[in-house]
Amino acid sequence: MSERYRFLFLLLVVVSASFTFINSVFFLISDITFKGNKSLSGEELLMISNIGERANFFRLDEKVIAKNLEEHPIIRKAVVHKLFPSSLKIEIEERVALAVLPKEGHFVEIDSEGVAMKFTRSPDDAMPIITGIDTSVLTLGERVQTPGLESALEIIVNLSEDTRKELSEINLTVPIDIHMYTIDGLKIYIGQAERLANKVRVLESILKNINERGLKVEYVDIRYENAPVVK
Repeated sequence: MSERYRFLFLLLVVVSASFTFINSVFFLISDITFKGNKSLSGEELLMISNIGERANFFRLDEKVIAKNLEEHPIIRKAVVHKLFPSSLKIEIEERVALAVLPKEGHFVEIDSEGVAMKFTRSPDDAMPIITGIDTSVLTLGERVQTPGLESALEIIVNLSEDTRKELSEINLTVPIDIHMYTIDGLKIYIGQAERLANKVRVLESILKNINERGLKVEYVDIRYENAPVVK
């Protein structure tokens, strides 16, 4: 056998052996761990990821797995790490529900970006309901595109956690006359969707004063935050 053919033969043997080794059970994914998931179980995430039972370490595409996971409405971001020779570590960042929207006898939870997360019949009492907006066109996993919603979310984001829990409703029926209600029935006039962060700071101060003094108040008007009215 000439040197040339001997070399080709050895090369073929090496390639064949390498192919067999790479595709052996040694490199079948046998350990998958998820980190950061709270509402979704490992079994649910495994199904969403579509990894499969006999997935090969070298054939798996981390970007494809991450994309599969991020298509779920609750998952904001997924990062996949391959750990040689047969493990996966997947970091999950779930969306956090901030408010709910009424829709055809149900409610839809949305996050701070306005992404529709899931339908529910019994919303969490700690989340305000945003009313007065059009929710006829709404798709889970996508941002709700409707006028006024961004302003409502800005208000909620700027509120302290304690005040959020006291907030019952944000009404956007009239865009230039936003108003809210607390769970105790206190009406809060916000007015136009401008200087919202400033208005929220003034509101927090007023509510703190009301609670500390135990006042009975009908409404708080911060449409002009430099001259608020409490009655």
